[in-house]
Amino acid sequence: QQFSGWTPDGRALGDISNALGLTTKIWPYASPCSFYAAAGGSPQGAGPAAANFLSEHGFSCKEFVNGAGEAQMHVAALDFTALMLRGKIPGQNLRLVDEIVQLPYLEYLKAEGHPLQQSTVPTWLGNLTHLRFLKLYGAALSGPIPDISNLTSLWEIDLTGNALNGSLPATLPPQLRSLQLGNNKLTGTLPVYSGANALQRLDVSFNMLSGQLQAEWA
Repeated sequence: QQFSGWTPDGRALGDISNALGLTTKIWPYASPCSFYAAAGGSPQGAGPAAANFLSEHGFSCKEFVNGAGEAQMHVAALDFTALMLRGKIPGQNLRLVDEIVQLPYLEYLKAEGHPLQQSTVPTWLGNLTHLRFLKLYGAALSGPIPDISNLTSLWEIDLTGNALNGSLPATLPPQLRSLQLGNNKLTGTLPVYSGANALQRLDVSFNMLSGQLQAEWA
């Protein structure tokens, strides 16, 4: 078997690499989080070492505590933009493949500033319940914004500069701090977001929306 003896995260990264149609594996690691730790990556998935590792390798890890109280490292961040800039993913292969859902602890997903080879925002993003940061700025995406209400951990979503149409999300995740949807083709009336107490930044400029912005964000 191709990934026999690999950790679930190692198999997931291998499947993502294969789904992207790459001839050279960008993550040839049976245990990617062991490789991350050996390189000096922080168990908290933060700090300069983790940021540098993410920039170079396109992924980083973080320690999570499971239901039994055991601490385990899992892939928590993917940066496709960094991989493309380093020439590891050709632009014509850049897309968000379904296999990303095999990383259930993913908190950070970035693929911005270059057209993705797909037309819409994938609906399976709603299954990434640990996701905190979704950065798809300027990715040439169209179609509606999928339901994000299930992403209860989400802090920031940036879909600026695409060609998204349809209406704004009817409800927002309770912890959402930043919603950036400017420069799209969104239509309809601005909804009233009751209970969005964490929201600090809302950008829906340069769309085709009507109505008034809530006083706290005007």
